[in-house]
Amino acid sequence: LLGGFTPDPLGESVFSLTTFNWLYETALRLKVNTFQPGTVPYPDEKSVKLASRRGLIVTDSHFNTLGLNTFRWPSELHSEWSWRDNPSTMAYAWKASISAMKPLDDVIWSVGYRGLSDYPAPCEGCSGVDKARFIGEVIGNQTQWVRN
Repeated sequence: LLGGFTPDPLGESVFSLTTFNWLYETALRLKVNTFQPGTVPYPDEKSVKLASRRGLIVTDSHFNTLGLNTFRWPSELHSEWSWRDNPSTMAYAWKASISAMKPLDDVIWSVGYRGLSDYPAPCEGCSGVDKARFIGEVIGNQTQWVRN
């Protein structure tokens, strides 16, 4: 909602790190303990690390499962975003995101399976039962990866 209010001069985020610091300070003064630093942050953004250093629990949206920014998934790899057809590609991306966020003090991990840019999970020609099985498999794997 406030995008562009005080843009990051380096273009790495919506806000400058100073602005994020002010937002975190305000949140802490209001006794907030959890913060989602942006709509679709990358898991290794400085704003995410700063939230953790300030003592906030970091979380993500329902479509940024495990902190992976699917809005910036490379267009040439759109066909790779399918658990049914390319589980190793997706596992690699999610594990890399987990690895980037593991050093943070506290994270509420969002698990699930959505399509790119918050569209439904891809599963062309799948029945509802098959789609539910894929989603269950994804969530089971994600939970294991976070625990390890």
